[in-house]
Amino acid sequence: MITVMLMAAHEKRRLYIIDGAICHFRFDDPILIINDIMSIKKGQGWTILNMIIERFDPTKVIAKCPIGWDSNNWYERRGFILEEVSGKLNVWVLHLRKDLY
Repeated sequence: MITVMLMAAHEKRRLYIIDGAICHFRFDDPILIINDIMSIKKGQGWTILNMIIERFDPTKVIAKCPIGWDSNNWYERRGFILEEVSGKLNVWVLHLRKDLY
């Protein structure tokens, strides 16, 4: 099942893979929505996210992360703001272009 989902995401150009990191996302102009970001090498998660931000130039990035997961700290350290708790998920937002709001 996950292989089928990854293949579909790749075909729609919604999947970035670099050495040590993978990011599945959706771009709803002008908002970038992170479905999943994983890295096994230090710094590669931020590297892959910056690659996607440079390509799509979103006004903000939204990411959801289960409450209690260590990855919530990752979003906070990178400047994301906890905007909402929805069910069992934290909703993190990174505002990028303040000139638009």
